[in-house]
Amino acid sequence: MEIDFSPENFTNQDYALRLVDWMDLEAQAIKRKFHKGLAVFAICALLCFIPLLFTGPSFAWENGPLEIAQNVVLFFETCLFLYFYKNAKGSRYQRLWGSVAILFLILLGRELSWGRVFFFKEMAPYGPAFYSLKEISYGFLVNWVVEALMLLTLFGLFRYAPWRAIWKEIPKPWILMALVVIMAVLSSLGDKEKILHTVFDQTIEEYAELLMYILIGFGAYWYYCWIRWMENRK
Repeated sequence: MEIDFSPENFTNQDYALRLVDWMDLEAQAIKRKFHKGLAVFAICALLCFIPLLFTGPSFAWENGPLEIAQNVVLFFETCLFLYFYKNAKGSRYQRLWGSVAILFLILLGRELSWGRVFFFKEMAPYGPAFYSLKEISYGFLVNWVVEALMLLTLFGLFRYAPWRAIWKEIPKPWILMALVVIMAVLSSLGDKEKILHTVFDQTIEEYAELLMYILIGFGAYWYYCWIRWMENRK
């Protein structure tokens, strides 16, 4: 809906009222897009699960298709929030988006086993085996770098996030939060083969982890949209 804000069309009071109406419409648009996106995600997730029923254990191995898909998703989310960081010059929340980008970078590093997946050792019955961090030249630095990045991320989130608005003004994506918890539980149970008690539990684990990463990115984007809306409202 386009609103002509030309001063000659209405008084200052009219301008304020129409601006409020426009912001309310924008808020409703955010909710509609979110719910539509969540519905599309759920349908695609169910449809994509069907072919997995006919795959073998290798589909969920390290460096397998599901692991690669997780890396692609996390790399995309890292780049997305780096883009938001770059385009938020002058915004008080610029460093917040940088912190979120670092968070996704940490998750990406974890999925890549901090680079171990690039150092193939041998093929084992459970899939490819890789050298341990102790056997890699830079391995002694990993813990220091990860801890520094985690501290930087936590500082950025606590320092620059509008926590009062998050708790009191921005709507909570309860459905999305519940789905993240469900995917985390499925991933944990699948890792221990406590779902079907078969090797297919590994596929469930990796697929649930993939969906969890997508949902976390979806949630981060939800708060990005609302914080931008909040900035425009002021």
